[in-house]
Amino acid sequence: MAAPIPLLLKLAAATATGTAALLSLRHNHRLAVIRSLRRDIHDALVLLRACDGRSGETSGAPPAILVTGFRGHGKSAFINTACRALAGESGPLLLRSVTAPLGFPPATVDRWNVRVAVAGSGGGCEEHKVAVDECVAVELIDAPPLPDPVAMTLVDVEAAFDVGSGRGERLPECVVLVLRCNQPAMERHLTVRRVGDIAGVARDRGLRVVVVLTNRRSLRSRKQAEQLRCEVAVGPERTASTSSRTTQQTPRRKAAF
Repeated sequence: MAAPIPLLLKLAAATATGTAALLSLRHNHRLAVIRSLRRDIHDALVLLRACDGRSGETSGAPPAILVTGFRGHGKSAFINTACRALAGESGPLLLRSVTAPLGFPPATVDRWNVRVAVAGSGGGCEEHKVAVDECVAVELIDAPPLPDPVAMTLVDVEAAFDVGSGRGERLPECVVLVLRCNQPAMERHLTVRRVGDIAGVARDRGLRVVVVLTNRRSLRSRKQAEQLRCEVAVGPERTASTSSRTTQQTPRRKAAF
């Protein structure tokens, strides 16, 4: 007669099964959230195209989003992930592998436009047998990296927003700023202050700024993550209020910049 299975082995098997079930549930929940966000983006783009059609605009150009950030903060990786998520694709997708180590001149000196067809609730454009140009799409503009936060000026931010505008390219609807979390405290505070400068330039152009935090797993606790989010959220507002008071006191200061 076979010996009974030890209790410890049963406990280990139950623990492994429960862990696998929790990981599978987390993965399915993440996929459901991504599908929901993609469906919302698709519906918003369809509504935007309908509004353009009623207003008589027939340019056919999709809305553009300018993606910018400092070097080494994950801007290219964010664009690759965004393209894969919007298109509803699974697996790796490498759109660009041209890069340069920190301390050297950037490999990208001009902005790079990527047009992505957004998959709807029923799948991509292939499922409905519609041409890619007729699908609901969005254009991501990969701007050259910003200079180091220590040496960055408002002129550099203006130049990053103006790259390619002289060639008749479509102006962006909003700006996405990619910001890395795993930085030393002093460098992080300086970068957050620069976020306020970038947001101020974007507001002057009538653009909204969306800050994307990368490398969030490097944060030790949820409290530290919430503190960083508050710093990023409050920093641009504080800079904007300070600049508005300065503009009211000295109206020519803004023209000097």
